Amino acid sequence: MNPLDQLRDMHLPAAPGLWPLAPGWWVLGIVTVLSLMAVAFCGYRYWRARGYRREALRLADKLAAEECPLTHVLHLMRRTAKAAHPHTSWVSLPAHELLERLDQFNPGRISKEFFDEKSNGNNDFSSFHMMLYGEQPPTLSESQREILLGSLRRWIRKHRRSQLC
Repeated sequence: MNPLDQLRDMHLPAAPGLWPLAPGWWVLGIVTVLSLMAVAFCGYRYWRARGYRREALRLADKLAAEECPLTHVLHLMRRTAKAAHPHTSWVSLPAHELLERLDQFNPGRISKEFFDEKSNGNNDFSSFHMMLYGEQPPTLSESQREILLGSLRRWIRKHRRSQLC
């Protein structure tokens, strides 16, 4: 009898399974989940912090759809500034100063539209006082309203909270 006949085939071990995971994979999984949670939390905070902008833009679109007086535009600007920075002094600013600040943010667009050649180059926003508080309600032409609301929308989207202090 040959001793080699008594040998049997070699049994291979079972293939390594996917479970249980090695400790490195556990660490990687935990870090990934925590990173995703941090990104989601920061994204949610970012979205919430800009909620006043979304609401203001929605109201600006509503003002554009209807004939709005200048006072409504200024009210929306004050309301947005107050929502962005509760301790702002913008709420108590007179209308002509608000319009000057809006004109500074949109370099000269409002002053070019509202002060034509009849104003003799006098770009003084205090003339809006008569427009707001005169006997007749303030009327804006279509192009003036478009310029004013376009400037307001741009200001709502781009202003920094630090500018409102």
